[in-house]
Order: sequence, then structure tokens, then C-alpha cells
Amino acid sequence: VALLDDPDISSGLACEIGLFWSMMQKDSRKKGVLGLLTDDRAYQRAAAGVPPVNAFTLGCILDVGCVYRDLDKIIAHLNGWNEGRQMPRGEMFA
Repeated sequence: VALLDDPDISSGLACEIGLFWSMMQKDSRKKGVLGLLTDDRAYQRAAAGVPPVNAFTLGCILDVGCVYRDLDKIIAHLNGWNEGRQMPRGEMFA
């Protein structure tokens, strides 16, 4: 789970997400990446047609997971993975 709030994702977080995405390509035990984005400024950027966070990092997350607005949805997604259910990918602001 990655906290995406801030005007710019830190380079360390972006690197970790990219590395995990890469590891997932060879290890099916890895479930995915979920982003938590609660910053209203990000939603304003998205409404204007601008990526809410770094586009490359966002693409890695959406390829293997989702971005949610609240923690309850993150927990539900994690529980689904834990129960072995196929969970959605590519959803943003679900």
C-alpha cells in the first residue's frame, strides 16, 4: 500500500513501486500495489485531464492494482487478496 498524497511522489516511493512491479512479473505470489490518494488537489488535477500523480508511477500501480480514496476500500481489497479472490486492477478513485 502506497500513500500517494503530496504534490509529487517521492523518488524513493516511485522507485519502490517500480521495483515491486518488476518483481511481480516473475513471482506470481506477489499480489499487487494499492495506492491511497486522499489529497483533493490530485482530484482537481485529474478532473482537468492532468494525471493526479506521476504518470509513470500511476501506470505501474494501475497495471497491478488500484488507487482508492479511503482506507476502508484498501482494507477490503487486501482482504480479498488474502482470501484468494481475483481483485480488480486498473481502477482509480473507486
